[in-house]
Order: sequence, then structure tokens, then C-alpha cells
Amino acid sequence: VSPFLPKAEAEGIQIDTWFGAFETPVDEIVALTWDDVHPTLPPLPKEPFLPTWALGILVSGVLGIPPLFLLYCCYFMRLSNTRRRYMSLSGIDPVFMDRIVHQSPAWLISRFVAIERQEKFH
Repeated sequence: VSPFLPKAEAEGIQIDTWFGAFETPVDEIVALTWDDVHPTLPPLPKEPFLPTWALGILVSGVLGIPPLFLLYCCYFMRLSNTRRRYMSLSGIDPVFMDRIVHQSPAWLISRFVAIERQEKFH
């Protein structure tokens, strides 16, 4: 006995025989409509304001700026300042002359002069 029978043959079979053909016994029969068997699909999730990839780029950019800023301030500006030659804006400063020329040890001044002349100091 098959559950898929033409209407003429299905009318000649009793319902108990028809359900008895299944391998698993049927205890209860419930009639369902098409909508009960095929429920409506749940609504799609709402689109976010920014896609995930754009949010990732934005976050990585925001997190990448502070290290670059600190690297610029703490490394590149100091490196530039160490390579810059000292120049007085108002000419020869008497305080500078007293501290550097008169109070510095002689070996340090001779080393500075040798470096300025590009000579090796021994």
C-alpha cells in the first residue's frame, strides 16, 4: 500500500490500512494548512550604518594614528633636532660664551674643534 494512490483506489482503502503501511506507527493525525507547513520567513536583519569592512578600516585608522604621531614627536623631531647645528638668533651670547668656552675643559674644546675641522681626535 502506498500513500500516493489515485483517488479511486484511495477510496477503497480504509484509513487504518493506509496508515498501517508506514514503518513507524501513526498515533495522531493533525490537519495542517499550507501556511502551517510552510511558515513565513523571518524578516532580514537591518543593514548596519557602516559595513563591517568599512568599520574595520575606520578602527584600524583611528588606532594607527596615535603610534605614528608619537613616533613623529618622540623620534623624528628629536632626530632632526640632534642633526641641526646650533645657531644663535641674536649673535654671540655672553652667557653662552662664558659657559661653553671659559668653563669647559680644554680637552673637550679641542675635540669639538677637531670634529669641526673633520680631523680625527686621539
